[in-house]
Amino acid sequence: MKSLDFNISYGINDGSMLQVAYTLVVNGNHVHGVLPLREVQYGNWNARFEVDDAVDYVLYGYEFVRQGKVARCEWSGKPRKVRMNSINYNYRMFDRWLEAPAGNYTHTSLFKLFGAGEAKADGSGINWYNRSITLMLYAVGLREGEQLAIVGDADVLGNWRPEAAIPLNPVEDNRWSVTFNAESIWSGNFQFKFITRRSNGEVRWEEGDNRSIFIPDYEHSSSYRFELPEVVYDSPAIRLAGTVIPLFSLRSEHSWGVGDFGDIKLMVDWLVSTGQSVLQLLPLNDTTINGGKEDSYPYNCVSVFALNPIYADTESLPRLRSEKRNNHYRTQRNRLNNLPTVDYAAVYKLKMAYMRELFDEYGCDVLNNDKCRRFISEQSSWLKPYTLFRFLTSRLRCNIWDWKEFRYYDSETEIRVLSEYPDARRELDFYTFVQYLLYSQLTDAHNYATGKGVALKGDIPIGVAPNGVDVWCDSRQFNLSVSAGAPPDMFSADGQNWGFPTYNWDLMAADGYSWWRRRLQYMSRFFDAYRIDHVLGFFRIWEIPRCAVSGLAGRFSPNLPLSRDELASFGLHLSDDDLLLPYIDKASVKELFGRKAKAVTDRYFAECGDALYTFKKDCNTLQELRLTFADDTLKLTDTMRESLLRLQGNVLFFKDGDKYIPRIAAFDTPAYARLSQHDKAAFERVYQHYFYERHNMFWYEEGMRKLAPVMQATQMTACGEDLGMIPDCVPWVMRNLQILSLEIQRMPKTYGLAFANPADYPSLSVATPSTHDMSTLRGWWREDASLSQQFYNKALGFEGKAPVEMDGRVAQAIIRQHLASPSMLALFAWQDLLAMDERLRRENPDDERINVPSNRDHVWNYRMHISIERMLAERGFNEALRLMIEQSGRGR
Repeated sequence: MKSLDFNISYGINDGSMLQVAYTLVVNGNHVHGVLPLREVQYGNWNARFEVDDAVDYVLYGYEFVRQGKVARCEWSGKPRKVRMNSINYNYRMFDRWLEAPAGNYTHTSLFKLFGAGEAKADGSGINWYNRSITLMLYAVGLREGEQLAIVGDADVLGNWRPEAAIPLNPVEDNRWSVTFNAESIWSGNFQFKFITRRSNGEVRWEEGDNRSIFIPDYEHSSSYRFELPEVVYDSPAIRLAGTVIPLFSLRSEHSWGVGDFGDIKLMVDWLVSTGQSVLQLLPLNDTTINGGKEDSYPYNCVSVFALNPIYADTESLPRLRSEKRNNHYRTQRNRLNNLPTVDYAAVYKLKMAYMRELFDEYGCDVLNNDKCRRFISEQSSWLKPYTLFRFLTSRLRCNIWDWKEFRYYDSETEIRVLSEYPDARRELDFYTFVQYLLYSQLTDAHNYATGKGVALKGDIPIGVAPNGVDVWCDSRQFNLSVSAGAPPDMFSADGQNWGFPTYNWDLMAADGYSWWRRRLQYMSRFFDAYRIDHVLGFFRIWEIPRCAVSGLAGRFSPNLPLSRDELASFGLHLSDDDLLLPYIDKASVKELFGRKAKAVTDRYFAECGDALYTFKKDCNTLQELRLTFADDTLKLTDTMRESLLRLQGNVLFFKDGDKYIPRIAAFDTPAYARLSQHDKAAFERVYQHYFYERHNMFWYEEGMRKLAPVMQATQMTACGEDLGMIPDCVPWVMRNLQILSLEIQRMPKTYGLAFANPADYPSLSVATPSTHDMSTLRGWWREDASLSQQFYNKALGFEGKAPVEMDGRVAQAIIRQHLASPSMLALFAWQDLLAMDERLRRENPDDERINVPSNRDHVWNYRMHISIERMLAERGFNEALRLMIEQSGRGR
């Protein structure tokens, strides 16, 4: 028998534990198991077990277990591997918990496109000894032609002579190992360092103090394996510049009233002419419910795989056989293309009509070609349910929950649909035809971009449509009784209610997050990098009851509610009535309901003193209150009903079983105003603890558990949209997993700063002056003259009075600051780039706004006011921008 002894340091404070998940490999057969570890002293864990001599090798990794469930695993690109040999019978492993490998970001797609070459190992074999020491580590910053080696104070390590150092062997990306004979070391400390060597004798030593390892009294026939901290010689860096613009906003002379996949190629040409390397787009998924303007919201995807037909490059498709029909479409195209904004409904209708006629003439030929057949075969897992969904949506014209026998998708759905609807086969083929065309065009655009040295960056929406195909296929993966949103922030004082269901993460974890992994793998066919929309949702999501209106009615999920005893420990000893009942001041009732104030008061409110009302008992919850709306005696307007629902949230706490959750922004409620000074101070302590301290490690584990396996699905470079109410644990996770953060100058992440300084941004970040959810630079400049003046003098260093309207000189200074930042990516809204040229930019900056998050009915219809072809001809502007980018070190 052979013994394996596992040792790892990992601090745990909540009674959770660690275990080893292992696989024994014997003659090609795999035996899986788990081995609980015990904490021999605080933070030090150990387990030991024996295996048969026939075992060839052991694969293993560590898991963190909370309440009997695996809460998260190590980064599992490849498990650790211990190869059994005929010499060693005792194997002792001294490990470190592995997060994302050091330098992992250097093996993502952006580095493959733009990074420098790396060192290549010689791949020499491993020798085993009676007393073996194996060292494992990650090494970052090796250059082409360099060899990694170890040198130290023992004879076997060369006695500090670089020429006698032992070379290391590659294990995987950035990961290296070395095994050497410890006969001459026996026990005690030995010191060493890692070096790089070139054939010409050039040596680079790692910086810092010597490394040291303590070897206990060494047994014969033993192998000691140590996981070491990484060695970093250089921080490999690329610094790129790029443009951010929604695809629907592109304008070319040949597009059909909206940007399309063909326009990506033209935009790439413009980026090349200006020295830029990245084009970032908003989500391209199908959002079609009714084909109206409400479908313009690009984050309400009905399928996380299917592409939106509105982006079809119809100009690149074959012409119809009838010249009369071609002329008809050409006339309509010209009319729509001349509009200042996108007429979403009209464009969608026109393109779908054209593709239906095209399908009638060419559909059979396309569906029967080899490439299309391969597409159908490879993508059938999402394509088949999507086409059925599209057919049933157009035929039944109601919510999926009213589809009766088709309410849930299963393997028999297609058979039932084809049996009931004889014309369904042709419709299913049509939607397949459309998706194949879109897939081919976007693939072609991506290939064109990479061929020109331009990376495409996509966008992963955090939510899905509650009545979309993903929910229809497996509703168990979603929490449909709640809606995702965001707590109050600079975008919306009432928070945001996006209308998306949240995720059943525990169920998703059971199959290794396959839905997320497949989603990213499909996306990686088109993009080199991606933005994780609302990355905070992987840590905790803001859940709002479906029956609520305002985001103020939400709470974080998952969360750790407070017990009565915990409230008391903060000095809060109020009754449930004080904690949970909504209080409404009488003046607000008069203001909100006007002439109907008395009737509303008689029906809904009861007096509770101090010029306050509370709700009557029959409408004391959101659900009960909504039920009262069925009685239309008062003839309340929708606005009045929404006001009643909002007033229901004027509480200090929500109840969760027998525990309590503080309401966000409760300080603005009459319930808080009526408290004594003592109780106000106690509530403030509870609030601070709950929202800013209580969940840090809990949410850290949640973020690591979900993001690590999802990120490993592809080699795309990951960027996180980490704006809003950011827990302290979010930067920890993003640094560990090497996800690029989003840095915005007007939204500093350091408390107390009015503006961030781009010079202080981390290298693993995206620097941008504004996002699609904000006003553009010129629009922001108008919003607050005193703030603009402060920015002008302090952030930009200009003297005197700031201009009323942002001029080209100010815009250029902001762009230059961002280009000079250490950030890997400096990305700019197209509107902000044009702000530098007063001749080219739009007259009214308010017309440049893409989205207003506080307005749920906002129509996404912003469009470039000049064509890409004209921009290609603007040689003066293009050359000036190219020179700025080159001078910043971000040139192509």
